[in-house]
Amino acid sequence: MKLKRLIAMYIDVVIIFFINSPIFAWLMMGERSLLKILLLGLSVMGMIFLKDALDLSIGRRIFKLVVYQRNGNMRATRIQRIIRNLPLICWPIEAVVLLCSSEHCRLGDKIAGTVVKIDN
Repeated sequence: MKLKRLIAMYIDVVIIFFINSPIFAWLMMGERSLLKILLLGLSVMGMIFLKDALDLSIGRRIFKLVVYQRNGNMRATRIQRIIRNLPLICWPIEAVVLLCSSEHCRLGDKIAGTVVKIDN
C-alpha cells in the first residue's frame, strides 16, 4: 500500500511538472526574477492542492486509491482533502512519516482524520 501511494504521488507530481513546463521554460528564458520563480512555485503548489480538492489525482485513480474519513466508510470531504495536503509544503517529512507509519498514513491524513484505502 505504501509503495502504491508513493508511486501515485510521483505520477501526480510528474504530470503537474509537465503541465507547468511552459512556465518553467519561460523562467529559463531571459532574465530570471523573483516574480517568475514565485509564479512557478505557486502554480505547482496550487495544482497539488487542487488535484485533491477536486478529486483529480490520476495516480490514485490508476491504483484505485480513495481517501475516506477515518471513522467510517464515507469519502473524505473537500475540506478534509485540502487540509490533508497542507503538510505537503514539507514533503520530505510527509514521505518519511508515510514510510515509517504502521497505519500507512501521512501526517496530513492524521491531521485531517482521513485514511487512503483501495476501492473495490
